Amino acid sequence: MSEYIDQVELLTTEINTHKSSDKADFIKSTLHRILNYKDIYIHKDQLSSDVLNKSFSSLTATEKAICQHGLEAMNFTIHYLDELANTGNHAPEPRTFTVDRQTRFLSHAY
Repeated sequence: MSEYIDQVELLTTEINTHKSSDKADFIKSTLHRILNYKDIYIHKDQLSSDVLNKSFSSLTATEKAICQHGLEAMNFTIHYLDELANTGNHAPEPRTFTVDRQTRFLSHAY
């Protein structure tokens, strides 16, 4: 649970290391890679494992760590990055809670 939040914070730090002019491109690239991986992940049963592995290997270390938390983590990260890309402001970070030892996500947008 807190690992996911740590990864989102790390991603935010990575975003903030870029100049204003480069931030938007960095956010869009990150968003594109995670969206691409999510799409392949959703259809992984119909695709060869090579396709999933190739898509996963195209992610950065932080993106990989986020995606390893599953589909809900990808969805919330996509939402977070989308708000950053559209508004330029930090969106509220997803909050997590645990039910039966499984991480669940809570956000105002869902």
